Amino acid sequence: MRKITLFFSLSLSFIYTAQTQLGNSDLEQWESVGAPTEEPVNWNGFKTGSGNFAGFANKQLERSANVRAGASGIYCARIWSTSVLGIVANGTMTCGRINMGSTTPANAANYNYSSIADANFSEPCVDSPDSIVFWVKYTQAGGGNQNARIHAILHDAFDVHDPIDANSQSHIIATAELNYPATGGNWERKSIPFTYTANPGLVPGFILVTFATNATPGGGAANDEVLIDDISLVYNGGVGLDEASIAPMHANYSNQELSLFGQTQGTLMVYAMNGAEVFNGLTNGKTTSSYDGTGASIGKDSSYNNLYRIPKHALNWRGSYSKNNWVFHLSGRIASAREEFVYGAAPLPMPGYATIDLYGEYQFTKKGLRVFADLRNLTNTRYEEIRGYTTRGFNVLIGILYGR
Repeated sequence: MRKITLFFSLSLSFIYTAQTQLGNSDLEQWESVGAPTEEPVNWNGFKTGSGNFAGFANKQLERSANVRAGASGIYCARIWSTSVLGIVANGTMTCGRINMGSTTPANAANYNYSSIADANFSEPCVDSPDSIVFWVKYTQAGGGNQNARIHAILHDAFDVHDPIDANSQSHIIATAELNYPATGGNWERKSIPFTYTANPGLVPGFILVTFATNATPGGGAANDEVLIDDISLVYNGGVGLDEASIAPMHANYSNQELSLFGQTQGTLMVYAMNGAEVFNGLTNGKTTSSYDGTGASIGKDSSYNNLYRIPKHALNWRGSYSKNNWVFHLSGRIASAREEFVYGAAPLPMPGYATIDLYGEYQFTKKGLRVFADLRNLTNTRYEEIRGYTTRGFNVLIGILYGR
């Protein structure tokens, strides 16, 4: 059984171990520097794009030494816009791939996407970040109230598109986006929270992050410039765990009550920074404990409210009858309503159910030759133990046994 230990301070900021971060997030590693295909490792621009017009792409991404004071390294990424026959092509950098399917900027054939079968054009992310942070310096070449853009999409194992299309919508777990104005020649730190969707049952697998010189395709002017550096994913609800492989958990605190949500099962121990024990017990994904805000525990809650997929009331029953060479067993289960965990949303209710099974057996010889019939779910009840996975309806198993 896994044992999980969490610590939290009075302000409910958590100690946490390393969780998923973007590859080459400090933009220090580069390939083909000085060549038309110059790109940062793990990031891509137009020169490695796909689509009918990929062969006509300009270089709009390069390494720059124009970093801010206090930067983590000596390089940053520079993207800029160009103009061809009066049509502005926004500078773009993504950890996915750019598809160029039309000369009209806003055409649906132009998009960025995760190509999950190709490690060069996809970014794994199996955790649930609270926000994305980066440093930026945005300079407009033209006038007007123009905005640059960042868009991050956390999704499951699907080739998600940005802009999000109809096929991608059901695979989105969370998004973070910001359209921001010019920074006046200064570096600015941006922090954008993720908004989690209500798509049930999705498991984080990948993240698609895109930076663009303008929020509108074809917007702005030629030579608009964005410098990007030190990108990071932030986990405010992160936890300090003795196993790095367990599923992520989220924390909420309100009305002197601490609630932890996740997919982890095992023994959970929660301590305040002053050493007071807030909770110690079993969890199946949801744990709630009172907490007075001073580090003292008001009480412990190890009731069924801590558990997902576990009914508040359950009854298993069985009756047997035998006569001569015949043996019969009649059994059943009654379970009350339960809750199913959903990332970033309220738990989904799962209705209760009742099933009846019948087993019959006839023994032909004293040495144990017998025939049996096992009838399961006689009432053909439709129910789910795990949401989205229907259990078997009425089914029969018939066979012959020999021996004790």
